[in-house]
Amino acid sequence: MGKWADLVVLDHDYFTVSDADMHKITCDLTIIAGNVVHDTGAL
Repeated sequence: MGKWADLVVLDHDYFTVSDADMHKITCDLTIIAGNVVHDTGAL
């Protein structure tokens, strides 16, 4: 209890994207220690 998790939300599922398109994946949201540190507003 009381543990913080770091989390990223990507715009594509990297398990299903082709190797050629892997570099096109971007981060929509990043949470570190419970604080939003990056948010594109896409969600």
